[in-house]
Amino acid sequence: AKNIELTNTYKAYSKAICEFKEFKHNLKNDILSVISTLPKEKQDILTSLINKYNLKYDWLSTINDIPEGLQGLIYLKKIEADIKKVKLVIDCGENIDINEKDFLDISDIIGIYLDNAIDASRDTKNKLVYISIQSNNDTIMVRIMNHFKNNIDLNLIGDKNYSSKKVKSGLGLNYIKSIKNKNIKSEISIKNDLFISKINYKRKK
Repeated sequence: AKNIELTNTYKAYSKAICEFKEFKHNLKNDILSVISTLPKEKQDILTSLINKYNLKYDWLSTINDIPEGLQGLIYLKKIEADIKKVKLVIDCGENIDINEKDFLDISDIIGIYLDNAIDASRDTKNKLVYISIQSNNDTIMVRIMNHFKNNIDLNLIGDKNYSSKKVKSGLGLNYIKSIKNKNIKSEISIKNDLFISKINYKRKK
């Protein structure tokens, strides 16, 4: 009976730990997404909140005039990439209008893909990430490309416990798989040592 009780307690504890890791993993991108939608005085409040719990992001307090919307998230990712010695090249010719109800989902997906791309490219000679955002009528197409060094199994990628990083989690891509939004389609592919993430967003009026 004690063994059964211990086993059940362990399972419950493991589940709680796993859920907390996923929560912490995605919270940063959620907050960065919200920051880019707020006026400056409100941005400072959220920046202070991030710094309170994670000193690695104290650089946020030095940022002024964050662009609104999706451009704001990418702007923050560019600064984060610069700190990690990675060049983020952005090809975005116009303001990208995302429906409010889809904004957090789009931000989560792009934020996770960019985080992975930046981390992967840090270990390569070509420390560069390219992101292209194009709009065609009501469709927005996002492409993120980066070089990588480690072996990747496309059949396993997206599983919670699979990752090619040195510090493994697999939480980000697994979380993307859990997003159920019929307006957003995403896929990944590999060409030689180039990792390509694609997001197609159908903007509904």
